[in-house]
Amino acid sequence: MSIDFPFEPVDGVDNTGPFDQFVLEKVMDLDDYFTFIRSCSGYQTAKDKGVELLTDNVMDNFKVAWNEDGQSQKVARFPIYLRIGKVGN
Repeated sequence: MSIDFPFEPVDGVDNTGPFDQFVLEKVMDLDDYFTFIRSCSGYQTAKDKGVELLTDNVMDNFKVAWNEDGQSQKVARFPIYLRIGKVGN
């Protein structure tokens, strides 16, 4: 599946586009991560249909895995994908 892209695409040369190296990084603790998950549309859709994805059991499993290395904060990485096109000449 693809989204219609009604522009002349810009082909990348030496990191000029399309870009594939952008990554948003944020230091998060587990509560921050749960807040992020709860803000996602998939979570909200499930919740609206009466399904709680972050059950106590799931959250407990996250806590064990999250704290396994003894660090309460982690760097979460969110890749950003861009497609660039030209308008006109």
